[in-house]
Amino acid sequence: MSEKVNISLGRNCGVAFALHAHGVSVESSLLNWAYILDDISLFKAVENPQNAFSEGGEWVNGFNFKCRSLDVLFHGRRNPENANGGDPGTTEIQAALAELKSRTNYLARKFSSQLSCEDVNAFLKPPREFQESGEIRDFSLRLRKLIDTKYPSNNVHIFVVTEGGDYRIEPIEGSACLFMANISSYTHDSTSNQFTDQAMREWKNIFDFACCV
Repeated sequence: MSEKVNISLGRNCGVAFALHAHGVSVESSLLNWAYILDDISLFKAVENPQNAFSEGGEWVNGFNFKCRSLDVLFHGRRNPENANGGDPGTTEIQAALAELKSRTNYLARKFSSQLSCEDVNAFLKPPREFQESGEIRDFSLRLRKLIDTKYPSNNVHIFVVTEGGDYRIEPIEGSACLFMANISSYTHDSTSNQFTDQAMREWKNIFDFACCV
């Protein structure tokens, strides 16, 4: 059996942090360190990753740049604010954006290959606008259908991780290789990426389960 490739589909870098924190091998991929604004943004990235930055991008703050074509925020390696005493000029922003665009283009090609032909476990938090279980289920089924349509030979297992209440993991009825997991909390808080003992156990249970399906 080939080794599974573990990637994140967003909605933010917290999933990739969780993977790393639990010693899970994470393959570099397009959305590991991205912030997904909504379901439409995610679907655009999955369906046409090659369009990343095809309409240019803009600096938001710090290391964050918005990709206009996908409506996704990507994390650059350069912070323009570090130049000129915190007052970034056009040159610094353009240089940081050029590096990000070059790296993102490579990751977009890799992402397409991962979804097309590799044995993938894809983890994600659902977009913020979906709170009810029925909404999350419908969103998950639409994502599953999109991947199956766009990448018909895929071997992708999708794990949609929700927050609040007791831990559980179960298949989503109506689609193969699609699971919903629920944990008490993603992290100790949303900014520190420090995990409570309970969250650590629950994330580990998800990853252990994913390795076996």
